[in-house]
Amino acid sequence: MLWLCVTAGSPGTWQAKNVGEELAYTQITATVTITATTAAAAQLVINSGTRNYDGTPIMIEFFSEYIEVPSGQWVVGELWDGSTDLSQHWEVGPGGASGSMGSAGVLARRRLTPTAGSHNYQMRGWLTGAGTGKVDAGLGTSSGTNAPAYMRITRA
Repeated sequence: MLWLCVTAGSPGTWQAKNVGEELAYTQITATVTITATTAAAAQLVINSGTRNYDGTPIMIEFFSEYIEVPSGQWVVGELWDGSTDLSQHWEVGPGGASGSMGSAGVLARRRLTPTAGSHNYQMRGWLTGAGTGKVDAGLGTSSGTNAPAYMRITRA
């Protein structure tokens, strides 16, 4: 349990905060195709939704069991807050030999302290060159199907 002083004084006013408490969870169950070739034009993969944060540290986690990467390229995941690119969050590649796709799973986490107020965290993707990459996701309900890809935000 974390205690946060919200009103100064003696003893002041304190509010309990649960470290590890899930603040947002969003998943996708369909593959997202990536063709953008710059961070500025990165395509939306998943959106956490807009919510208010209290200025205490959070952990942002992204998972996809399978990222497909075209030959000789990298697929890059960028963490955004609304229209602001916060930085590269993960990278998968390079793709295999000519004409083949490379692939790997991703589980990436980032701890940050947002300003108090409204934030909309998003994972967006782009390629380092021409081609088509994919962030695979599925229902994960039977053998041989992909699990959902997700974004999860918790108190750090």
